[in-house]
Amino acid sequence: MKKSARKRSKVIGRGSSSFSRSTLYLMGDHILKLEGQFTETYRRFYFKDLQSAYWIKNRGSLWAMIIFILLFIAIAIPFFINDLPGVAAFPAGIALLATIYLLFIQATGGYVHFYLSTPAQEERIREIKTQRKARKILRLIESHIERSQSDHDHSIS
Repeated sequence: MKKSARKRSKVIGRGSSSFSRSTLYLMGDHILKLEGQFTETYRRFYFKDLQSAYWIKNRGSLWAMIIFILLFIAIAIPFFINDLPGVAAFPAGIALLATIYLLFIQATGGYVHFYLSTPAQEERIREIKTQRKARKILRLIESHIERSQSDHDHSIS
């Protein structure tokens, strides 16, 4: 990558799994998705080709929160009834912290599946996981898309 292109790029998303890492970069005229750990795969989404960017809410965090609340109740109550609060404190504390974290995620919009759609493909962008991040990315790329597609429309006529 040229040094001038590197200066214009901005990291807009990161993600990882057991065997790979991925990063989204905002470039001058496209979004670059870089995946891989040992070998790398590049995907480019040009602003002039983007037809839609949308997200679908994922209900998984809501179910996880319900499970952690039930787990907290199931772990804590029997020990408190038998006057053994020290034994229950650690697992109940973990369940409580997980529930608080998931409540925070739900308060900011919850988890989402984010997609970019072009005429050739529709791809889930796994680096964007929360609705808050999805809104931020859409605000960031909206002006780039409008500018690129308005330039493209004028060149056709």
